[in-house]
Order: sequence, then C-alpha cells, then structure tokens
Amino acid sequence: MPSEESFAIHCLVRKHFWKGAYYPRGGAKVISEEMLANVLDNGGQVVISAKVLNLIVENGTCKGVELTTGEKFYAKNIISATGAHSTVS
Repeated sequence: MPSEESFAIHCLVRKHFWKGAYYPRGGAKVISEEMLANVLDNGGQVVISAKVLNLIVENGTCKGVELTTGEKFYAKNIISATGAHSTVS
C-alpha cells in the first residue's frame, strides 16, 4: 500500500513506469536463460529438481554437495537457489 512504502521506493517505482515499463524481448524467462548460458559457457553445471542430502564442508568451507541419489558434485563456487533458510537449516 502506498501509505506503507518509503518515499524513495515510491519514487523509484513511479520513475520505472513514468515512460512505460521495460521488459526483455522474449519475456522474463530470457533473463534466466542468459544466466544459465553464462554458467554453462564457463564450464559450470546446473542441476534442477535435485534433493541435496548434505553439503560437503571441509575446513569450514563448502566444497560440494551430496544428492539423495548418492551423486557428489564438487566445485569452486556453489550457488543455492533455494534461499538462505533452506540452505543452512
């Protein structure tokens, strides 16, 4: 509700719509497709709808994940798209 938002946020939203909103060609899905392409182009791997059994932690640093299937994935960088609560609980 406008009465509950900060003035700065209100101004940002108004400015966004002042001359019309912008959307990527092809819709919002293009954003995730481009991000995915960047990961794959740089040798990364993406696993979806996989259940993680454990984070593989060595010396206080996450080095990989173990799936419920028993598969283990090790990487220099690991990105969790589930949110902070699901990742650390």
